[in-house]
Amino acid sequence: MKKTITKAVLILSLFIVTNKTFSYNFGGGGGTFVQQGNKKVGTNAIGSQVFQGFSVAISADGNTAITGGPEDNNGVGAVWIYTRTGSTWTQQTQIAAPNDAIGTAEFGFSVGISANGNTIIVGAMQDDSYTGAAWIYTRSGNNWTEVQKLIGTGASGNARQGYSAAISGDGLTAIVGGNADNSNI
Repeated sequence: MKKTITKAVLILSLFIVTNKTFSYNFGGGGGTFVQQGNKKVGTNAIGSQVFQGFSVAISADGNTAITGGPEDNNGVGAVWIYTRTGSTWTQQTQIAAPNDAIGTAEFGFSVGISANGNTIIVGAMQDDSYTGAAWIYTRSGNNWTEVQKLIGTGASGNARQGYSAAISGDGLTAIVGGNADNSNI
């Protein structure tokens, strides 16, 4: 059975010569994508090589997007969250690496978002000297609150947990990848 896309949004990251990364928002129906507004550059970035757009995710309804900048603040990292009203995207907030991040965590190396856009997961594969971790945040109104730092047990070596991360549509189940666990096996 052929499915028809009636409403779609794509976020594309583009590496710019200035060593910064920006996000572009595209939306459309019937399989045709058109850019919605100007490129999005999150505010309050720290440093010249932040790599905003290194990781991106969008809610199922297409109205909330998250983009990671793992090199913000010299590798500590941050994420930026955008919301859409009609065809206008606006930065809702920036979330800097939390206080329980250890070292140059690269917070924002991976990101995921629930279907309704109210729960996010943010990976940081360099947290605690490459042990890695991920954080869950929830939104109430316009406010985002850290719920929990996730560190898997039984890791072998510098697992780099948070190298990849995803969250289920209902925001109740998360998966965190550690690509270097057990010597990259």
